[in-house]
Amino acid sequence: MNNWEKFVRRFYDSVSRNIFLTGSNARLLSSEIATALRGRGISVEMFPLSLCEYLDFRGVDSNDRYSTRNTAAIRAAFEEYLFWGGYPEIVDLDVRYKAAVLQEYFNVMVYRDLIERYGIKDHTVLKYLLKRLLSSCTKEYSLNKIYNESKSGGFSIGKNTLYSLADAVFSVFVVASVERYDPSVVKREMSKKKVYAFDGGMVSAVHFSTSADRGKYLENFVFTHLRRMTSDIFFFKTGDAECDFIADIRGKLQCIQVCQEVTAANINRELKGLQVGMQAVGVEDGILICESVQKGVEVPSWCHVNEAWQWGLELSDMLKKK
Repeated sequence: MNNWEKFVRRFYDSVSRNIFLTGSNARLLSSEIATALRGRGISVEMFPLSLCEYLDFRGVDSNDRYSTRNTAAIRAAFEEYLFWGGYPEIVDLDVRYKAAVLQEYFNVMVYRDLIERYGIKDHTVLKYLLKRLLSSCTKEYSLNKIYNESKSGGFSIGKNTLYSLADAVFSVFVVASVERYDPSVVKREMSKKKVYAFDGGMVSAVHFSTSADRGKYLENFVFTHLRRMTSDIFFFKTGDAECDFIADIRGKLQCIQVCQEVTAANINRELKGLQVGMQAVGVEDGILICESVQKGVEVPSWCHVNEAWQWGLELSDMLKKK
């Protein structure tokens, strides 16, 4: 609606200051509202359901994490949450319809939040870019590489236009970009970034998944829960070692490694990645998030092993105390 802010300002000044404005576009929620309301507003990000909230929707007690029956219910719910995400409407849908509804969400985001919002004319390239980023979830991405791929695929688009499209895509809470950790801001900006989805269900909706993708969903799950706590999230990479996450949680840097199963074959690689991250930021212990640890595998005392669903619920507990 044109001039909506004039009505809101008048209502704010004369009737009530308890006004809640919602939207799915980062630009609208931050800079535009701040300008339109002249400093009268506070922006709050709202995410899809966390694991804890998802369990509440399913009627599963998120506080009982010790009884055999309830932990079995939590694990079963976590299984669905991991692949279908936390959009509230999805929770109670029959699994046959989950993908269709999520694909409709994807189309709404493309046409309403992006095409209409930014006046984008090349719909095909936009959808390709979005799907390409979602399929690269948890990996490093290169817009220059995507540009070259799009040209090879027959798309006619300028590099500057593609970069502008990417800026728009990252503004509407579909995907997020994570920088490589470096004390130098210039080096952070110039280095390759990794891409994550704000909701794992959106990845399932546009990307055919196999059992081999489980580790990707697990890592994305960790990102979404960290993102609820902070926007200061990085990864660290040097040589052949990589630490998945370095995050500032309430003023304390945490180094986190994510692995589907810790085995004798991969434990050294995972610990090495965690160690290089710890050395980069100067912390003495790290966190390894997984689904299981192979019997007989020893983990050093400085590495705290957490099962994914337990870690997610503990982080939710911390968020409630924020």
